[in-house]
Amino acid sequence: MSDRSIKWRDIGNEERRRILDNINAQLSVKGCPEVDLYVVKWRISLALSNLKTEEKRKAKASGEGGSSSSTPATRVSQAATRLPYDPVRDVP
Repeated sequence: MSDRSIKWRDIGNEERRRILDNINAQLSVKGCPEVDLYVVKWRISLALSNLKTEEKRKAKASGEGGSSSSTPATRVSQAATRLPYDPVRDVP
């Protein structure tokens, strides 16, 4: 994504119309019904939001990997406490 802060509302009407025409052309080739601008707005807004969320998730994951100050033993004990409940193993 070239502009990470872009939102659907920032895109001009001419560009929106071009996007809609391109999508409808691809849909007609596949034999699908055309969509209107409201559907495109909803889907593109969702896609842009998902991209930003994924970028944040990747940045957070790469930041945690190199800057961890805990020792390996601490990380292992933390991982052990996160195991899901096992009815066989966790019998009182």
